[in-house]
Amino acid sequence: FMSAPPSALPSARRPTGLAKVRQVIMKVKGNVLSSTDSSVGQMRLSVLVACVSALQMKSVGRFRLAEDILLAIAIMTALCMHDRPTSMHQLLRSNKPAFGLVVNRRQLCCALDRVLAGEQGTEKLELYKASMCRITQTIAVSYRWQPEGVTVAPGLALNMSMWQLRCLRDVLLASSCPYVWIDKLAVPQAPSSAVEKDAQHKLLSRMNAVYTLATATVALRSQETEGNRYHQRGWTVQEYITPQNLVLLTQLCSAAGGSEVTPESDEAVPSSTSGKGDRACCAVTPNEEEYFGQLRLWYQERVGAHKPYWLYPGLQGSEEELVDVQGLVVELERRGAAQGAGG
Repeated sequence: FMSAPPSALPSARRPTGLAKVRQVIMKVKGNVLSSTDSSVGQMRLSVLVACVSALQMKSVGRFRLAEDILLAIAIMTALCMHDRPTSMHQLLRSNKPAFGLVVNRRQLCCALDRVLAGEQGTEKLELYKASMCRITQTIAVSYRWQPEGVTVAPGLALNMSMWQLRCLRDVLLASSCPYVWIDKLAVPQAPSSAVEKDAQHKLLSRMNAVYTLATATVALRSQETEGNRYHQRGWTVQEYITPQNLVLLTQLCSAAGGSEVTPESDEAVPSSTSGKGDRACCAVTPNEEEYFGQLRLWYQERVGAHKPYWLYPGLQGSEEELVDVQGLVVELERRGAAQGAGG
């Protein structure tokens, strides 16, 4: 019996390629295939790894053709896999909000097309859990909220102007990222229960990580009245300075106060006034352009030298560094006080 060829061995004792595929898939199923945390890329990779592992244990004889067919089916299945959608309700029930929710880029792009064409947003958008894997394949959006929301899909509205929606649509068309992170869709709004409030608190505290980890951040600096400009809001400070890849779009006004221009550049472009009074309606002032541009450069240069204090017990910042940080805090507070006073 021991000298019998492999094809004569009982099939129950021979580790076939199919059995190897099943073994590997079962090992990753709990962490990858059955989890809403996993992106479609992770799921495909897990199955393909299982198939490659199976190829290392190919059988011979009459079983080989069948196993080749099964492996081909497994590979095709991996390529046809789709993301597992979720909802805010399911995210809250899991008690693991991660970074909130992300939306399907292609679907959102189509929805924005319909809205900009004057049609109703009737197609449902798929939302996914913003896990660590997905957030690194995501476009994050930074913008100034508008008073009124625009419905882009059933039950989903964005507080954006037509200019903001059009710019966002154009960026998404040119991108290959599969996901988009927008605070209005990612974070619970107006929480009523303790679970919602706790999730909102966690997600807001992780927004710095969202803009740092995202593939790119789109900053939409729209025309606003005094006190409401992009750089006059506290939330946008971290959204502007933390991204490594920042796509900056600034809305310009003509002197007559009518036309919209969208410069698509990483370079700072000052906006002109709209003819409604001194700085009555503009996107950014020269002072804001200079100050926040320098603040972004300061942060990007400093972030590479960061060291976690729990790994370096005796580490302390230099006196000069502490003075710099204190000065930045004072200046930001001054700007916030001036904004509150209408200046």
